[in-house]
Amino acid sequence: VNLITTSIYGCADTLQRQIQVYPKPQAGFIVDNTVACHPFTINISDTSNIVDSCRWDFGDGSAILDTCQNSFSHLYENTISSVPVNRMLRLFARTDNGCLDTAIRQITVNPELTASFDSIVPACHPYTVNFNNRSIGADTNKWSFGDGGSSFNIDPLHIFNNPDTVNAFYDVNLITTSIYGCADTLQRQIQVYPKPQAGFIVD
Repeated sequence: VNLITTSIYGCADTLQRQIQVYPKPQAGFIVDNTVACHPFTINISDTSNIVDSCRWDFGDGSAILDTCQNSFSHLYENTISSVPVNRMLRLFARTDNGCLDTAIRQITVNPELTASFDSIVPACHPYTVNFNNRSIGADTNKWSFGDGGSSFNIDPLHIFNNPDTVNAFYDVNLITTSIYGCADTLQRQIQVYPKPQAGFIVD
């Protein structure tokens, strides 16, 4: 940069100074998914250029991460809300000269879904079971009773049979889904004793 000055008397002077402009860092990253169900692990790939240091803010209250490694993962959770929560994932990229750039992505974590029902004690044939569904966040329930029977009721009633002379075991599966497309499954085994066969003879 040159500055040339002149006075009203025709005098002149010149000053030259050099200005250095540093390149701006280019913060960038990609993630493998931005919307998923709790618990939600995302894989992050750093695509930044002209960067000397990186700082990651996951927007969920977890510790700040200072790293410029090419790829890593982070776990997002949503156990406190019955609706999706949005977290802002931020990358702050900096050069040693103090130049800064920021990249931001919104991460949506759908609420927790847990399939659950009470365990069932063994009993004798025929065994009538009234299931107690304790699932959290479920919109639909699909029951498979392990004997070919099924139900979409919340708390179904089902009769288990055992015509044999040895104990019978049935694997009961509950598949729950939420309005956000999340799914969870629980399996419990039910034991059904054979029915005793009373009998006697007389002379």
